[in-house]
Amino acid sequence: MSTVTNDRVERHLKNAVNDMVPNRAEALWHQPVERADETAWYLDGTASRRRTAIKVLRPALAAAAVFVLVFLAYFLVNLRIQATVYLDVNPSVTLSVNSRERVIRAEANNPDGRIVLEDMNLKNTDLDVAVNALLGSMVKHGYLTETQNVVLLSVDCDSEKKSQTLRIELSRQIDQSVDAMVGSARVLDQSVDADEALVTLADHYGISPGKAALILRMQRENPALDLDKLAAMPLYELASRFSGTGVDPEDYANLPDAFPEDPYLDELEDLVDDLEDAQEPHDEEDDPDDDLDDSGDDEDGDGPEDWDPDDDEPEDDN
Repeated sequence: MSTVTNDRVERHLKNAVNDMVPNRAEALWHQPVERADETAWYLDGTASRRRTAIKVLRPALAAAAVFVLVFLAYFLVNLRIQATVYLDVNPSVTLSVNSRERVIRAEANNPDGRIVLEDMNLKNTDLDVAVNALLGSMVKHGYLTETQNVVLLSVDCDSEKKSQTLRIELSRQIDQSVDAMVGSARVLDQSVDADEALVTLADHYGISPGKAALILRMQRENPALDLDKLAAMPLYELASRFSGTGVDPEDYANLPDAFPEDPYLDELEDLVDDLEDAQEPHDEEDDPDDDLDDSGDDEDGDGPEDWDPDDDEPEDDN
């Protein structure tokens, strides 16, 4: 009889396990697999889980879409600039307004405009209230008086109908307000299209694009006028200087279009380029002013003198 040892027991157990679990891994690996159909029992519940996830996401997506629409509507109504209103007396102020005619931004175009604005916060103020506040400040600081009572109102708006409506309403309001405050008023109103060239010109002179458009029209029809001096004149002086001469600023303010002809747009761009070049630093040796004597003529006496409105007013057409 054989002796039972541990090695012998382990060998018998190993052989028994091998007999119970045959090595079919290689055969199973190459066995073709058929795709289960949707009726397989182990697929039960997977479609419902997908539908459940969609049900959960659908309200979230709808809420996000509503948020986007609400924000877009808020932006279009409250934050988008629909029109720009320019007020010029000598102080020059720009008001950007939304579709509800509320002020989005108020900016001064020159130092006098900054004085008028002072510490006023006109943001979210109704346009008519903001205009009255500005007129009151102009009266307070002496820019609007019984004799200095001319206001230039300019409206820049993509909608011609809206522009005309604002012009009529604000012009009437300004006339009534200034008349009540100082005793009389004269309001010039116009529509403008403040393109890049016009804005550059306005920034150069410290005036609004509205006043820039007005003096450009005047100078275009009357080449003897000096653009620099026209820009420096307060509105009351601009209106009274040419009284009875046939050059009435009101006639030019009410023109339907500042620049009706394309060739003049090229002239305006050339003018802006000249102004920008003049602002660049240059050597004293190349300064053309060195060749001018005190009278404004060049050394040969052939150079043109600057136009002086006191000495060389336009002749009356009559």
